[in-house]
Amino acid sequence: MKFIANTSLSTKLIVTFMFLGVLPLAVIGWRLKVAATKIEQTTADVMEERAAHLLDKIDRNVFERYGDVQAFASNAVIHDKDSWYQAGADKNKIVAAANKYASLYGIYKLSILVDTTGKVIAVNDRDATGKPIETGWIYQKNFKDAAWFKEAMAGNFLKSTILDGTYVQDVYFDDEVKRVYGGDGMVIGFSAPMRDEDGNVIGVWNNRADFAFVEEMIVDTYKSMKADGVVTAEFSLVDREGRFLVDYDPSGLKKETLERDTATLLRRTIMEEGTDGARDLIAGHNGTSRVLDTEHGHWQTAGYASSKGALGYPGLKWGLFIRGNEEEVLAAQTSTTHEFVWLLGITSVTLAIASWLLGRSLSKPILRGMAAMKDVGQQVAAASQQVSSASQSLAQGASEQASSLEETSSALEEITSMTRKNAETAQQASALAAQAKDAGDKGNLAMAKMGQAIGEIEKSASETAKIIKVIDEIAFQTNLLALNAAVEAARAGEAGKGFAVVAEEVRNLAMRSAEAAKTTSAMIEQSVQSARNGVAISGDVGKMLGEITLNVTRVNALVGEIAAASNEQSQGITQINNSVSQMDKVTQSNAAGAEETAAASEELSAQAAEMASTVRELISIVSGAVQTPAARDGRDDSELRRPPVAATRQPQASRPRAATKAESAIPFGDDQKNSFSDFNG
Repeated sequence: MKFIANTSLSTKLIVTFMFLGVLPLAVIGWRLKVAATKIEQTTADVMEERAAHLLDKIDRNVFERYGDVQAFASNAVIHDKDSWYQAGADKNKIVAAANKYASLYGIYKLSILVDTTGKVIAVNDRDATGKPIETGWIYQKNFKDAAWFKEAMAGNFLKSTILDGTYVQDVYFDDEVKRVYGGDGMVIGFSAPMRDEDGNVIGVWNNRADFAFVEEMIVDTYKSMKADGVVTAEFSLVDREGRFLVDYDPSGLKKETLERDTATLLRRTIMEEGTDGARDLIAGHNGTSRVLDTEHGHWQTAGYASSKGALGYPGLKWGLFIRGNEEEVLAAQTSTTHEFVWLLGITSVTLAIASWLLGRSLSKPILRGMAAMKDVGQQVAAASQQVSSASQSLAQGASEQASSLEETSSALEEITSMTRKNAETAQQASALAAQAKDAGDKGNLAMAKMGQAIGEIEKSASETAKIIKVIDEIAFQTNLLALNAAVEAARAGEAGKGFAVVAEEVRNLAMRSAEAAKTTSAMIEQSVQSARNGVAISGDVGKMLGEITLNVTRVNALVGEIAAASNEQSQGITQINNSVSQMDKVTQSNAAGAEETAAASEELSAQAAEMASTVRELISIVSGAVQTPAARDGRDDSELRRPPVAATRQPQASRPRAATKAESAIPFGDDQKNSFSDFNG
């Protein structure tokens, strides 16, 4: 405690500001660390959501392929059996249709149609760009032992509660596609039965979609993540057994194109990689994990998701793993942490400098003020001599009281005259108000009649609206029946009998329309008559209201006179109040002044001593060293405690009356307080 007492104000301010400034930043830093942990988990969740979103997009596209093969198999051209088994679009209309589908959809490598024995009916001979391809040799094959043919014929479809009719063959390397196009022949197969008009199966339509349409969606997702700053993203798409369908690491390949590694795809499984979370993925779960990339030597944030299907399509139970360099994924959070550390350091230095400057700027003026207050204490003692002048105001207050009483008497006489005039005017206003009341009653009666007439008009209008609505409905139905009659007439023959029925209905509706129109006419006439009555009654109301207006005008004039008289009364009363208030103030001032004058000298002397003690304490607080203003000047503090010269008191006989207890309780020393405030300011 002694150390704190001897510490200067500047040092105290620096310590206080540093504590108040750095402590909140430290709390924010702790909260930032907690938030960083949450951000890491949230970032992993985003990777999981990306995987789930991409899988959903893939399933939606596969769902469309699911329906394509059924649509192709229902094409009427398959019933042209004269074209069956012939190669070339010029001889086989089914081949022409298959070529059109290949060009239109752009993803089907081969569309093969076989009969119920597995013999080839037709196969496209052009690719998606319209370029001819060699498929004639396929007509020599028989697909009765092919898995897709057996499953489609047996009705073993990939189905859900709302989808059925298509067998989906999971990703595989197709020999026919490889021979026709070259490459690895990686496709997804879609097969659906073809049926005749009686619903009997007459063959199977098989589409082999290029797996590139799935790979393109993965590449597009990588480009989107790259735009967000995740350049090291890696993608692993696996089938239900965990075999790789896509293993895409563009940052390692240093190019965005996706190249297939046939030594890995459909051969190695994600379980063999030892990836954390692989078991959950194969089990059909979604989640996040932290994976060590042994090849590049850094940790990765990973999110994985399992296919749940889309739009009723149940999916092939694929799984997708998306990984990204942890430092890159969390770059924004790391940058924020570094920025905060810099901010904390800069803020601490700034607070220290600002506190030191502020302490010096505050302590110097205070010390100068303390020295000045020492002299003020001596001047306060001398100021007690001036208190005696307060007694001189007592005599002047007595004369002001007499003058105020005379003004009060004159004002009372004026108020009496104004009151008499207001009474006469009020009687005339009462008579006119009675006449205005009679005219108002007549006006109210006329208005009641007019309201009744308007009510009748409203009722008639309402009925008219209902009739018009009936007519509209009849007209609408008549139009429909007329249209039906035209259709029936166009059919002719035996169907022409229906026209007679429609015509009869049209005539009935026409009769209803005529009856409704007649009713509408009567209602309108009634509405017109009611309107005339309303106009006549409105004229009467206008006359009555004219009389009311005239009387109200006269009443208004009289009220104006009353208002003028009341205004004069108000002015008189105000003058009385001012006079009484002035008398009260003078009386209170005289009484308080008499008591305060008696105690002024003693109060001022005590305050001078107290102020000297306060000055010593303030200097000790500011400078941090125990000293007094007198000690700094080489003088004894007794000079500040010396009592002032007593003020000369006014004799008691000169006071008009003794002050009451409440008046004597008025605080003394406001003048001194104001002078200290001015000095400090």
